[in-house]
Amino acid sequence: MTTTRDETRRHQREIHRRAVVGEMTLPESVRFIREGLGWSQSYFTEKFHVTVEQIEAIENGEMGELF
Repeated sequence: MTTTRDETRRHQREIHRRAVVGEMTLPESVRFIREGLGWSQSYFTEKFHVTVEQIEAIENGEMGELF
C-alpha cells in the first residue's frame, strides 16, 4: 500500500480531525492509522510485538477475547 506524501498528510489530518471530535472507536483508529501508514497487519505485528490474531481482534473490536 504505497502512498504519496500528500496522501499521507491528508490521512494524518483526517486522523487528527476524527480524534478531536471523537468520531473513532479504538478498532477504527488502529485500522485507520495502520492503513494510513501503509502497513500491513503483518508488518504492524512485527513493530508492536503482537500476533496477527491480536491485531485482527483489535481491529474487529474483540480485544477482550485475546487479552
